[in-house]
Formats: sequence, C-alpha cells, structure tokens
Amino acid sequence: PSEFGLISDVKEDPANKKAIESLPEGLRNILLPFQTQGVLFGLKCDGRVLIGDEMGLGKTIQAIALAYAYREDWPVAVLMP
Repeated sequence: PSEFGLISDVKEDPANKKAIESLPEGLRNILLPFQTQGVLFGLKCDGRVLIGDEMGLGKTIQAIALAYAYREDWPVAVLMP
C-alpha cells in the first residue's frame, strides 16, 4: 500500500474536501474528475508535487487549483521547460 493512501481516502479527508470546495466555482466546474483527483493528491502531499501527466491532460489547471488552495502561503514557484 502507498504511504499516501488511496485517492478515495484522500477525497474523504474533510480538510481536502474543504479545500476543493473553497476553489472558485468556475475553477471547480472545469476540473475533470481525474484532474480533481490530481489536485486532491497534491493536497495530500502538502502541495509539493510534480505533475507529470501527458501533454493536453490539464497540468496547468491542476497547478492553478493547487496554487489557489495554498494562496495564504504565497509566493509560489512554477517551473516548466
């Protein structure tokens, strides 16, 4: 078993649910289910993740959602090639 648990466990964490619900409605509404799972995983890792999805799968929107969730901790660094 992974030290980070299953995505379903992450999804049920009240703090993570609250973080997802705190995203602006427009952002929440455009996240696809697998992107929401990616954001939840990023929350479980305290925002310290490398999003390595294939091209076109929404890495940018996941990064924006994670950055928004940690907006109280800004500044934020975004690295890309």
